[in-house]
Amino acid sequence: MKETFPAIVAEANSVGAKIYFEDESGISLNIFSGRTWSQRGQTPVVYRSGQRTKRTMAAVISPEGEMYFETYPGGTTAERYRSFLENLNEVNESIKFVIHDGLPSHRAKLVKEYVESTNGKLKLFQLPGYSPELNPDE
Repeated sequence: MKETFPAIVAEANSVGAKIYFEDESGISLNIFSGRTWSQRGQTPVVYRSGQRTKRTMAAVISPEGEMYFETYPGGTTAERYRSFLENLNEVNESIKFVIHDGLPSHRAKLVKEYVESTNGKLKLFQLPGYSPELNPDE
């Protein structure tokens, strides 16, 4: 916070880049029925499909509060993360600095090759080990 982030901000300002913090989260779309209400003396009936659905959400948020997210089935793979970055890069023409955690899919060769192919329009920075307090998207 005292050395690395100010250097990222200074570099972003010098090239006109927007800074984003990135993270993923698992989402369960299951119905969690517990207590409910009904009229006194009538047993409540809760209908549900029984199907269990899970998705993953990848999101970025800027220090100004600008946010972009996508959801997809399953976990985050290098292919999905690359696709997320490609779609993020198409949102607007600005140069983007993305600060993310050390998930293996973030460090994959496929992702690094994509970042290199953007000719400086996208740059990635990795957070230290376990540091949720440094990532507003966390």
